Amino acid sequence: LDDLLTDKLAEVKTIECIEPDFNFILHPKRDLRNDPKYTYIQKGYEIADIYMEMKIFFWYDGLTDNHLCIAFDRTDIQYLRNYLFLIVGKIGKDDKDIKELKDFAKQIQQKIQSGIKDMPLVKGNHPYKKYSGVPLAPKANNTCTNCGICAAECPVKAIPKDNPRTVDKTKCIACMHCISVCPNRSRVNNKILTFVSAQALKKSCGSRKQNQLFLGK
Repeated sequence: LDDLLTDKLAEVKTIECIEPDFNFILHPKRDLRNDPKYTYIQKGYEIADIYMEMKIFFWYDGLTDNHLCIAFDRTDIQYLRNYLFLIVGKIGKDDKDIKELKDFAKQIQQKIQSGIKDMPLVKGNHPYKKYSGVPLAPKANNTCTNCGICAAECPVKAIPKDNPRTVDKTKCIACMHCISVCPNRSRVNNKILTFVSAQALKKSCGSRKQNQLFLGK
């Protein structure tokens, strides 16, 4: 993806995955003037930008050629690359976080060996804010078929099995797993609340935070 985004990829590249059965097809920039399929190209559109296809193949008594194709433009690819970067990681031997974590591990080991006398003092103001649910609790729209998959998969049982279109906001932790497993993409968030939450998170989570370790005396 890095090569694709930085225009270093010269030819179409296919990345085949076995389970689940899908392929990623990376398409680099291309000059449409050299493509015989195009007889006329509007000025300013001679160079087609990068894109990526994701083909998901279906099973029916075995793997078939039938598939669902999803296209990603440059912005989508950048989002995907950033997500994979966070999930997979790209940490070097001299990474600051790794050094600090190793130091924290030594401190914790020393603390355990010396004996823990009291609980660590964690900064904050008492009483701590009482948890009263989250505003981003996905609900089902009118395409819901009441299949119950979301209710069965919910880790905190916030979706009642007898009425999976609803959600208990006092239990929901906004993990969004119900959105991920819904076969009809019927569970959605309120777009206004999602936007407001994203703006709020930018303020508190938009910059790198200093690692901290709290140990008792």
